[in-house]
Amino acid sequence: MNTKTMLTACFEGIPRHLFLLTAIILLCGCERNESDLTEGYGTLTLRLEADNNLIELGSSSQTKSLPDSLQTANTRSSDDTPNVEDFELYMYANGVVAEYWETFSQFDPTQQFSVGNYELKAVYGAIDKEGFFSPYYEGTTNLQIKNRENTEAEITCKLSNVKVSITCTDAVKKYFKTFSMQLRSELNNPVEIGKDETRSVYLKPGLLVLNAQFEKQNGTSKKLELLRIEETEGQQHYLINVDVNNGEVGSGTLQITYNTVQSEETKEIDLSDASLNIKEPVFTTQGFENGASMTLREGAQPEAMK
Repeated sequence: MNTKTMLTACFEGIPRHLFLLTAIILLCGCERNESDLTEGYGTLTLRLEADNNLIELGSSSQTKSLPDSLQTANTRSSDDTPNVEDFELYMYANGVVAEYWETFSQFDPTQQFSVGNYELKAVYGAIDKEGFFSPYYEGTTNLQIKNRENTEAEITCKLSNVKVSITCTDAVKKYFKTFSMQLRSELNNPVEIGKDETRSVYLKPGLLVLNAQFEKQNGTSKKLELLRIEETEGQQHYLINVDVNNGEVGSGTLQITYNTVQSEETKEIDLSDASLNIKEPVFTTQGFENGASMTLREGAQPEAMK
């Protein structure tokens, strides 16, 4: 029996008007389902969450080996977690802002939205606003509004800048007459940090530079770079400990201990007057014509220098 014969057999005995009515109903249902995706309005129920989990750098055994004062900084992650009611909301349609709410508390779950595909973004703070109590949280999700339906969506926002906690030991406070630090990112907006500071600093991810300016008890003063990390990432938490002679009596060695993704690192700086008073090298050039470019190969030198 071929297909045509089978269909004829299936519909034998069914009144013609009932067959036509059934076909019309099926066609209308298909058209309505298609129109529900392109026309009409729907509502949105949104759940917003702030995830304050941080990427603590270094292994747990290494973190435990740090001084107690630095381990304390490890518990400060939740202090600056914002209230989700204060987050801004952006709804994008084809890359253009279609709706905006200054705070999540202003979002109305009964509001009607045109049918279509959207991207919803929630933020708190600003990535270029650096300093104490300046976390920047961000999260996005994609959703589809359907006709006469309620769409449920959820956004989890995570810390998008890098968090830095710095602790100075009692040895630092005793050794120096004055001691202060400046922490900055590639934005070059230094954040002043005192030796007794306990607050964490939030910076734009990328470059991290820690400088110090101090005066020793004998009046010798110096400004130098303590630490430079070329690449940091959002949600990372750097724990930096500054110490002198590991807390022991000695001629003076500054230790800066911190964790990287791979391991624990310690940078040491000689604080002797002889070392601090060494002048930085100055380079001068000879045999070069002002404004003219030249190509040199290994072992070669300009004609004027021969």
